[in-house]
Amino acid sequence: MGRILVVDDEPNMRRILVSNLRQDQHAVQEAVGVEEARRNLAANDYDAVFTDQKMPDGEGLDVLAAARESDAKLSVVFLTAVASIELAVESMRQGAFDFLTKPFQPEVIRATARRACEHTVLLRENLLLKDAVVRLEGAAEIYGESAAMQSVREKIARVAPTNATVLITGETGTGKELVARAIHRNSTRANKPFIALNCAAFTETLLESELFGHEKGAFTGADRARQGLFEAANEGTLFLDEAGEMSPAAQAKLLRILTDGQLLRVGSTKPRTVNVRVLVATHRDLQQRVQQGLFREDLYYRLAVVPIHIPPLRERRDDIAGL
Repeated sequence: MGRILVVDDEPNMRRILVSNLRQDQHAVQEAVGVEEARRNLAANDYDAVFTDQKMPDGEGLDVLAAARESDAKLSVVFLTAVASIELAVESMRQGAFDFLTKPFQPEVIRATARRACEHTVLLRENLLLKDAVVRLEGAAEIYGESAAMQSVREKIARVAPTNATVLITGETGTGKELVARAIHRNSTRANKPFIALNCAAFTETLLESELFGHEKGAFTGADRARQGLFEAANEGTLFLDEAGEMSPAAQAKLLRILTDGQLLRVGSTKPRTVNVRVLVATHRDLQQRVQQGLFREDLYYRLAVVPIHIPPLRERRDDIAGL
């Protein structure tokens, strides 16, 4: 459920929009033009704005500007006739979240509203968490006075001086990499490399090459040997985000590194020794993926030596008031 402002000078159009939005339990307010929209935006907090393109006292772009002034993260959806598509595209260039063409399909209205509200909430949470990090020389502190965040900081303090592998879990945007960096900065490896990689951003072959390196001729296009990130991070820390997306082959190689500190470059039979602390993160339930046969059970227990879960800000109401 979100808080939505509908801006349109046509009563029938407002009625259609408001009726459909309230079916999904959104809290909806109405404005008949740009000036009323400005007053509402100044006085209230919203998660999304639906605005018409042309109104007697201004344009949708004026509403967009007012929304940006009120909250830069606010999602604005433009309502347009087919003849105004060019103007709608211009609105997207200036930062609108989306646009809907008239006549509206009820399911499209509701789906767009859900996406717009979720987008706003995610951007706000991400911004709050990034701003909440207090960076000190050689250290990083994660903000929050809730019991959950105090527990996160206590775990960081306990695990940072060790070489234990840490599994950081939480939704996208909750600050998992910030926790990983805090662990590294408070560790004995703080003056060594910290390298982060999103495993979901690579194909199976490219991920193995990126992590473990490859020999010349290992695959098409491998015209020279190349070291991987484990070698580049030697004596430091390697943070693997979305580790749950790793292929079975990559999982097997990672398990070997965690077990005996040795890796095999793609296309090589000669093991190389590395000394790297591994921190991993995921938004998935790895135990469930183990049960589904998508993730190795032995690797899961190697990774989850110290689990740290970061709850989303919406579940930490005590922290919102202090921001």
